[in-house]
Amino acid sequence: MKVNSNALVFYGGGLCDSAGYYIAEFAQNLKRQALFNKVYVGFYSFRCLVYSEFVKEWSDSLYEQAQKSSGGFFGTARETNLADSKKPELMKNAIKICKSRKIKWIFLAGGDGSARQMSEIVDSFEKAGIHFVFTMPMTIDGIEGGYSFGINAAVRVSLERIKDCVSTSLRTLDGNKFPALTVILQGRNRNDILANVLDKLDKMDRIGDFTKDEIDIIAIPTGCDWRKDGGGRLVPKYIGESDYEMYSKPKLILVSEGAKFPKKGKNIEKYTQVKTRVSIVAHESQMNGLTTDADRHDIDVMIDRSMDIIRKNMKSKKSYTIVVNPENFDMYCEGPHYFAERNPRKGLHPKLAPSLDECLKKYYP
Repeated sequence: MKVNSNALVFYGGGLCDSAGYYIAEFAQNLKRQALFNKVYVGFYSFRCLVYSEFVKEWSDSLYEQAQKSSGGFFGTARETNLADSKKPELMKNAIKICKSRKIKWIFLAGGDGSARQMSEIVDSFEKAGIHFVFTMPMTIDGIEGGYSFGINAAVRVSLERIKDCVSTSLRTLDGNKFPALTVILQGRNRNDILANVLDKLDKMDRIGDFTKDEIDIIAIPTGCDWRKDGGGRLVPKYIGESDYEMYSKPKLILVSEGAKFPKKGKNIEKYTQVKTRVSIVAHESQMNGLTTDADRHDIDVMIDRSMDIIRKNMKSKKSYTIVVNPENFDMYCEGPHYFAERNPRKGLHPKLAPSLDECLKKYYP
C-alpha cells in the first residue's frame, strides 16, 4: 500500500556508529519499497524539525555518503525542546516545515530522551495530521522493553579497555599491596552496560593475561549503599570484611556512571582507601564502537520486520511505537508513550533482563 504523502526519518540520540547505519538503511528501505511519494532524512536530531535546511530528500548519493561515514553522519543536537511552553514558535515552525513538504509520517530512532520528547509533542503533531513512529532504541543507557544497539558498542569498547588495563595495571606491587583497577562505565540511567559487561566477563576464563580466579571482581552499580568498615574505610555495604581485605587478590572494581558516591567527586580511593588506578570509558569511545557485521545483520533483520509492521499500519493514521523483544527479536506495536512511561529520569527503575539481573547479583548481592 502506498499513501499520498511523504515521510521523514531521523535519529534523536547521541552519536552512535550503529545509528548512522540504521538510519541510512531504514531510509533506503522506505525509498526502495515506495511506500511514500518522497522520503526525507533529518540531520541534527530534533533540530531538523525547526530548521528546514536540516531536512533533505533522501537519495542514492546521500546513501553512498552515509555508507562511507561514521555514525556521526546524521549529527546530533541536545538543546532543541519542542515541548518548551515558553517557546511555542518551535512547535509551530516544526509543523509548518512538515506541512510544506507534505510529511505526514515521522520515523524516529533514539534513546530515552528521544522517546520522552516524542511523547511530549506527539499529540500536537497528531492534531495537525502528522504521525510519529518510534522505530528503534539506539541509546547506550538502554530502555526497558527494547533492544539497544548502542549497548552493544558500549559493551565491546568497555571490555577491550578492561582487558587492556587489567594486563598492565594489575601487574604492579606497591608497598607489598596488590593494587586495584577501577573502571567507570558510562550510562547514567541504568546498570545496562555494567550488567552486560559482567555477563560477558562471567563467561570468560581469562581477563587480559590473568585467569579469572586470580582477580576479585567487584561491582558498584546504581543504588549502591555504603558503610564504614572496622578501619573507618567507606566500602560498598554488601562486601564483607574478609572479601575486601587489601592484601588478597588484585581487584577489578567496575562502577556504573549512575552510582552515587557518599562524597562529592569520583576518586574511589577516598572511600575505600585501596590503592587503585581509575579508567573512565567515555561516551565518545563507547558510542562510536565500530558497527560489526553481526550488528549489521541484526539491523537488517529488524528493518525488514519493521517494514512489515509499517505496511500493516499505514491505514491506521495513528502514532505508535515498535517494540523489539531483546530475547528473540520479535516485534510488536505499543502506543506512542510506551518508552516514555518507562523513562528512568521520571524516578522509575526499569528492570534488567532476568539473566542480566542474576549476573549482576553475583557481583553485587
